[in-house]
Amino acid sequence: NPKDCVTAVRKLITVDKVPVIFGPAGSSNFMATAPVAQENKVVLISAQGAAVGLTKAGEYIFRVFPSDTLQGPHLAKLAMSKGYKKVPVMYVNNDWGLGLKNAFVDAYKKMGGTVTDIIAYDEKKTDYRTELLRASKGNPPAIVNLTYINEGAVQFKQAFEMGIKTQWLCGSAARAPKMVELAGKAAEGVIGTYPSVPQNTKQYQAFKEAYKKKYGDDKIPIFGDYNYDMVYVTARAIEKGGYTADGIRKALPQAAKGFKGVTGDKTFDSERSPKFAEYGIWVVKDGKIEDYKK
Repeated sequence: NPKDCVTAVRKLITVDKVPVIFGPAGSSNFMATAPVAQENKVVLISAQGAAVGLTKAGEYIFRVFPSDTLQGPHLAKLAMSKGYKKVPVMYVNNDWGLGLKNAFVDAYKKMGGTVTDIIAYDEKKTDYRTELLRASKGNPPAIVNLTYINEGAVQFKQAFEMGIKTQWLCGSAARAPKMVELAGKAAEGVIGTYPSVPQNTKQYQAFKEAYKKKYGDDKIPIFGDYNYDMVYVTARAIEKGGYTADGIRKALPQAAKGFKGVTGDKTFDSERSPKFAEYGIWVVKDGKIEDYKK
């Protein structure tokens, strides 16, 4: 939770006196710690935070994972390409969910789409029937649901039990085998967008081979490739700028510029987020997550 993450980051800064920290995974946890790192002039980097405002705390805050300002329009394009011109939107009420919701809604409306309802919900609930009843009012052909793994599993199972028949459209946070395992047949047919990483590049193949040699299999854990690039770009920055927070901060843009990592070009934009990102579409088919083919 955010409170524990802030405590941990303060300890790393004041006791261990580290110049750089690989920050908490969840966007809300990361954003709670970012002002602490910025105030103490320590570099904080994220490998999986997509929330739009993730790096707003200041010049010491970076990420190697693309912002939802890029994912929102891709999700809107997916909805429109499938003929869904009117949809309700459900979203997890935190920094990630709110940011992606706003990015989607803005892009969707510009494309001519109509948002019929916007429904926020809390994390870690065991019952989402009230939200599901509201979202399914009028039997919409599709519902956009910006959800996490556990929350999504509960929602899809309860929707299935309630007889709600719709096309679920999700973001990248629900794209996990664990979600499918928990939801079972209720997850079948769910589709969504995600930052796609081409696996036919020499960088990815070398990474995969090295991972298999080290750990005995080639099943890269979720965000494992982004974490690898985060460590690698940071190491390049330390080589260039030295092992101080200010040296790393100044060297990171130079170290990342044009660098072709496992997850693609890691060049930073003016807000210290990846400037470039490719997006793909995922689908749950026969109990497995696959790339969507039209």
